[in-house]
Amino acid sequence: MDVVDRDRLALLGHRSMDTAPPRWTALAWLADGATIPDTLLEPFDVLASWTADRRLVWGGPAVDGPAQGVKMVSFVRRLDGLDDTTFVDRYLAHGSVARRHHGMQRYRQNVVTTAGPDGPAPDAVSELWFPSEEAWRDDFYLAPGSRDAVAADVAGFLDRRTTSSTLVTEHLAVG
Repeated sequence: MDVVDRDRLALLGHRSMDTAPPRWTALAWLADGATIPDTLLEPFDVLASWTADRRLVWGGPAVDGPAQGVKMVSFVRRLDGLDDTTFVDRYLAHGSVARRHHGMQRYRQNVVTTAGPDGPAPDAVSELWFPSEEAWRDDFYLAPGSRDAVAADVAGFLDRRTTSSTLVTEHLAVG
């Protein structure tokens, strides 16, 4: 489960992102067919649910528990008028651009396949892991032209007005 890291939201300002806390407080990742026990949800209200195809684009050794460092989650919305297939193709192709221009240690792309009954779902959810706050600040973009290269790529599929990002901490829930 990812819980909004309210203590670190100011770090988003280093990337010119909104530092306000999102409307949600936790994001639960479930394996196929799994359900969330009511006791785990007690402190949270369910705002939305959906299913997604999860794809680890790259990462270091497998993580046995919650990651340390900084993790960003982005709820990605497609550009108006972009069909499903084109969005998914461009979003997945972005992995190679991200690899060249971002200094994160791990990157996962999750394409939302089914919206739940609770409201609109994002088109995708991206997960970016950095080993430390220093890496978040210094290695988010690897080279002077990286910010522009990433911006040019995402301009072909991502709606910056409706895509939102926040920082989270991972919590391992077994049950």
